[in-house]
Amino acid sequence: MTFIDYLNIVLKHKWKLILSTVICTLIGIAACFLIPKVYESNGKLLISQDNMSLMNNGSPLEDIMLSSLGKSDPLTTQMEILKTRPILNRVISILGLTSEEGIMQPEDLLKRFSFNLVRNTNLIEAKCKSQNADTAALFVNTLMTVFVEKNQQMNQEMISTAKEFIKNQLVEQKLKVEEAEQNLVAFKEKTKIMSLDKETEVNITAYSSLNLEFIRTISELNAALNQQKFYNGKLGEKNSSNDPQYSMRIASLEQIDNVIAGLNAKKIALEQQLLVQKGLMKNAPIIEAQLVSLLREQQISNEIYTGLLSKFEEYKIQEAAKIGSAKIIEPAVPNIKPIVPRKKVLVVLAFMFGISLGLSLLFGIEFLKGLPHSIDEIKKTLGYNVLGTIPYHESIKHMFFAKNDANSMQAEAMRLVQTSLNFKLADGSAVVLITSTQPGEGKSTIATNLAYSCSSYKKVILLNMDFRRPSLGKMLGVDLKAIGVIDVLLDSEKLNNSINSIDKLHVIDTGKVVCNPLDIARSNKMTDFMNTLKIYYELIIIDTAPINLVAETSELLRLADDVIVVVDISSVSLRNLQSVKTRFESRKIEPSIIVNKYHRVKSYKYYDKKY
Repeated sequence: MTFIDYLNIVLKHKWKLILSTVICTLIGIAACFLIPKVYESNGKLLISQDNMSLMNNGSPLEDIMLSSLGKSDPLTTQMEILKTRPILNRVISILGLTSEEGIMQPEDLLKRFSFNLVRNTNLIEAKCKSQNADTAALFVNTLMTVFVEKNQQMNQEMISTAKEFIKNQLVEQKLKVEEAEQNLVAFKEKTKIMSLDKETEVNITAYSSLNLEFIRTISELNAALNQQKFYNGKLGEKNSSNDPQYSMRIASLEQIDNVIAGLNAKKIALEQQLLVQKGLMKNAPIIEAQLVSLLREQQISNEIYTGLLSKFEEYKIQEAAKIGSAKIIEPAVPNIKPIVPRKKVLVVLAFMFGISLGLSLLFGIEFLKGLPHSIDEIKKTLGYNVLGTIPYHESIKHMFFAKNDANSMQAEAMRLVQTSLNFKLADGSAVVLITSTQPGEGKSTIATNLAYSCSSYKKVILLNMDFRRPSLGKMLGVDLKAIGVIDVLLDSEKLNNSINSIDKLHVIDTGKVVCNPLDIARSNKMTDFMNTLKIYYELIIIDTAPINLVAETSELLRLADDVIVVVDISSVSLRNLQSVKTRFESRKIEPSIIVNKYHRVKSYKYYDKKY
């Protein structure tokens, strides 16, 4: 089948297609008003990495909410924390959310949310859907607020622990500073030595710097061990896995374990450097060596105390400022435009579905009927030549179009059939029998119009031998004489009285009704009758009953020089075509085909124009 054949099927059932499309489109429009509206609001959180270090000199005690292990993404970790049950439970508690079963479950609330990372930024976008625009915005803002509060709470816990540890260290270090100063003063008064030589002073300074770094490392190591102890204690508490900060504490503890390992390695390296520097100062005189030791202890004690005091003040500021790494950068606002239903999309989809459904139905119906969908399919089934095609159009006014509508495309198509028939028939009188596969295919219409067209240039007579359902009179639009073929067969003298004249065309109707048309068709009188007509007429066209339905049509085949089978492409079944082929093959006859009611009307537009 070609594209045109498919197009013809669509044109044939166009009203079904239009109806399907209209119904589906109306359903889509109705759905736009019936489907509950769903609104979506979104807000953004900024996860800042500027507050990760709580100690100077690269101290690795990071913000709990940002700590992560190995190659994990901190932002992804924060997004997963947003989905945890404790945070969702807190939102449910604040908003007093309920469901049909009672208090809303976290899983049900989570279904309303969606989260995603904003590409190439430290932003997390939170979205919520609800049938109320204000509710959607409220849910997002409450969730972000709870998350930020938890973030600050965890940071405060860590800062407080570190500050308390530094405070205890300051008390101990202050005592050491005072003790070192008293020892140095007492030594100077006793020995009367106030200063050292240049080389000894340089060695003391180098040793003091290394020792200070060593003590600072020990301090950081102790702080990290203290943090490790704190988190192990929190994680060891009963029902700690249900705590909102459980997953954050696990990640922080693993990070601190890595920090402790690094500080231990640094401690060992500093110990080795201190041993080397200490060996350089062994050659100093005993009294100077004692003074070196006292000066070194005083300098180291002062520097450690100053560093601890500075760190303590820093923690006090951070604790008062309630530093957190998560901030609400864009609060959610109600979105008055619903995301569901998307009216334009819904109507377009309904329209497209209507077209698809209509096409599926009409092609399905066509193929289930077993109808031929193209002239090539008819030719392939029958194996005979097509004499011509008669187009169909809804605007056709007269079935006797060869006379009453000579400029129509049907009349022009009939003239083309007439031309093809002339080439096929031999000179002299010829008998053409016209039949069909089933009733209603238009064989009488074709026989009448073909006979009238041919009568313009030769003597033609049209015989109505459809003895079962004669319809020529109705087709011609006139009252035919009661005397017909049957009457002439019974009395040949009645031949002249049986002929009806329509312009140059002569017509004989069936005549009286008989109960044995098969015997009439077989009789010698029928042969004699046809021989008589051949004397007076150049072309005799016989309109017979459908060959698949009655036996007399098969008997009349013996009288014809050529047989034409009218095939209505819009209604004939392939099974009927195959049955017709079997009948003609049994008699070794090759008929011609006229395809009726063909829908390819564009080819005939030219003939509809008036001049």
